Amino acid sequence: MFPPTNALHNRRIGYALALSSAAAFGTLAVSGRFAYADGVDVPGLMALRFGIAAIGFWCVAWIRKPTFPPIVVCLKIAALGAIVLAVEVTFFFMGLRSEGMTAGLAETIFFVYPAWVVVVAALSHRQLPHRSVVVTSLIAISGVAMTAGDLGAQARTGVVYLLTASVLYALYVALSGRMISGVDNLAASTLMTTGTAVSLVAVAVIGGAEYPQTSSGWLAVASAIVIGTFAAYALLYLALDRLPSPIVAILTTAEPLVAICVGAALLGERLTVVQGLGGCLILAAVVGLLVIEERRHAAA
Repeated sequence: MFPPTNALHNRRIGYALALSSAAAFGTLAVSGRFAYADGVDVPGLMALRFGIAAIGFWCVAWIRKPTFPPIVVCLKIAALGAIVLAVEVTFFFMGLRSEGMTAGLAETIFFVYPAWVVVVAALSHRQLPHRSVVVTSLIAISGVAMTAGDLGAQARTGVVYLLTASVLYALYVALSGRMISGVDNLAASTLMTTGTAVSLVAVAVIGGAEYPQTSSGWLAVASAIVIGTFAAYALLYLALDRLPSPIVAILTTAEPLVAICVGAALLGERLTVVQGLGGCLILAAVVGLLVIEERRHAAA
């Protein structure tokens, strides 16, 4: 009698953790907007966020002492962060900084990535994507088109940046899923963050970067580090310990909704009717795709 009750309680905790993680990630776009308003540029924000986050992860790793994989695997994980993840986050924040782009729209457009994850997985197994993947992907792309069509010409450049970031993130998810299989979560996070930090800090040092000018700017950067990085990833991994990854993926679709609400509350951002409909199409397609995929795997 007790195991089912405990399992249900554990699952409910997992739901709360996954939604909390999505909420934490959803604040990133708003933190970025505040940082940009204070004069911070993309290289400066990325270098501070991942540089300080990497130091923090190593401090936690020193306390917890996780088991790290062999050196070759460590280098591969760090390289994935240094190349794929570093470029992805840069493109995302470049899209966010585009004129006319709001925090909520940036998150919503970026959230096409789960569809790309399924497509990449199908292609990596040398299989044609299932028709459900094709249909939901087309719906998601239609949502992006509706959203982009209601923006100015300059903001459409931001849409391209965000779509590129979503494709790169899908590639990152697919590759990291293979590399970190069997690797301690804390060890993998530490290595991935370190690789990303090395790459982004190098870009900031070599190319020059702009950093916060006032206390409000530093507060925005601190929010991106503490809430959007440490708390978000910690809650995510705790959720993954309690729930299957497809369920967690479905729950994380709350992330753009959080960004829209926080952006409206703190930045006064508003969506037009067309943008709202486009966002709903994207989220509906992503949720539908993830539900279909989970049922297909459960039936296999």
